[in-house]
Amino acid sequence: MVNWNEEVLARRNQLVEDLFGLLRIESVKDLSTSTKEQPMGEKVGEALDYVLRLSEELGLDTKNVDGYAGHGQLGQNEDAETIGILCHVDVVPASGEWTSPPF
Repeated sequence: MVNWNEEVLARRNQLVEDLFGLLRIESVKDLSTSTKEQPMGEKVGEALDYVLRLSEELGLDTKNVDGYAGHGQLGQNEDAETIGILCHVDVVPASGEWTSPPF
């Protein structure tokens, strides 16, 4: 049995560094930079690629679904104990006043 609390604590610094890497990407939908590979725009595509790259580095099999979504998978889905985590990598524009850069 995996002790997830211990795993998170052991990897805390790397997890925070990876999260900061994602937060630095201004992944606001921008159709003016849309391409077939990045239909939601360059920065959303960059954020999706970043998360998929991290997933690959963790040993997951990844799939980019036409630039709209992606997933990482461990194993062949034959096990009844499958975990799915849903999230998104795009953000709303950082409007207003900031005391530090938002990205």
